[in-house]
Amino acid sequence: MSSIYEKHYEFNINDCTLAIIHSQIEQMLAPLPESVYADLLIALHELIINSCKEMELQNTPTNVICIHIYQYTEVVIVQVNDSGRGLDNYIPVKYICPFRENGRGLSMVMLLSDWFLTYPDINNHYSYYIIKKLY
Repeated sequence: MSSIYEKHYEFNINDCTLAIIHSQIEQMLAPLPESVYADLLIALHELIINSCKEMELQNTPTNVICIHIYQYTEVVIVQVNDSGRGLDNYIPVKYICPFRENGRGLSMVMLLSDWFLTYPDINNHYSYYIIKKLY
């Protein structure tokens, strides 16, 4: 199955500002259908924030985040790859105080996605996949 649209972006969290990253994300998502743009923008933002925080916290040997976007006839797949620990300690938001100012990002990603999954890749990297149906 070949993609209709494909875009890739890689950045080192030590060499970029959040404003530059947001600008790149907006450009990457701009060609996608309006029906998925806003949900993917918010979900992707949340995954990148989590990746940046995790890699800073863990002091990982590589601080590179890779984003891949693939649009097919019926779905859009967004992949975020980082060298964090993955989601071993994830606690669903329903078990966390709803008034906390953090800790809801992954729950938002899950709510905005039709499917959300993680996968451990080679070299201690993790990939997070957001899949949205095109209606």
